[in-house]
Order: sequence, then structure tokens, then C-alpha cells
Amino acid sequence: MPGTPEAMFAEIVTLRKKYDDLVAFTVNLTAERDSLSADLANSRSSSPESHSHPLEVKPNKTGLYKKPDGAYSSAFVIALCLISCIAGWCTASSTQTCGG
Repeated sequence: MPGTPEAMFAEIVTLRKKYDDLVAFTVNLTAERDSLSADLANSRSSSPESHSHPLEVKPNKTGLYKKPDGAYSSAFVIALCLISCIAGWCTASSTQTCGG
């Protein structure tokens, strides 16, 4: 019977085992996270330039920021958007039929 004291005790034992397993898993995960964090810190401190992001913006010798290689200026992107919109509008208006 589900409501009997023996069934409730068995359920408590099962839940306690699941809780203990969850705590053990959490402890292992935390230890692994700490180990990986330490490894990451060690690898970053040993060679900071080799692990930097390719599009990361860094100040140059004069203290000014230089755009990374492969990046477009915002003016270029805005101009490209405007040209694309105008081209789409012209194409759409030239294909419309009159008298419809």
C-alpha cells in the first residue's frame, strides 16, 4: 500500500539515496570546474597573445584603438545597407504591373 509506514520509509530511503548521489555529483562538478579554471588561468598567463580573440580590439602604441583585420567600418556597413534597400526598392517598383 502506498500510504503505509513501510512504503513511506522506503520512499524516504530512496529519496535520501538520490539526494546523496546529487550532492556527490555536485562536489565532483565543482572540483572539475575549479581544476578547469586553474588550467585556463595558467594557459592564459603563459601565452596571452596566442589565446586572444581574432577580432578583439586592442590599443596600439599610441593608445588609440585600431580596427581588427577583417572588420568593416560602421560607415561601410551603413552604406551597404542603404544601397541594398534602394536596390530592392527599385527592383520591386520596376516589376509592378499597372492597371491591375
